[in-house]
Amino acid sequence: MEPGRLASSMYRVQHRHKDGSWADMEEVGNHHAPADHDPERGWGVRRLFRCRTCEETAELTPAPRGDTEPSR
Repeated sequence: MEPGRLASSMYRVQHRHKDGSWADMEEVGNHHAPADHDPERGWGVRRLFRCRTCEETAELTPAPRGDTEPSR
């Protein structure tokens, strides 16, 4: 199994729209742009998902060690 497809094969990723409906999100393949950020920092752990209906995006990353509170 490709390492980049691990999260999407184990979980169904969705988000809620303002009208209360839920929509599936799909993992975005190549999202690295050199001008945006240092891509090496997130390789292997950072996953980017995009809503199939509204194009909104979400990032999935592991919490820092010892951090039990979700970041917002």
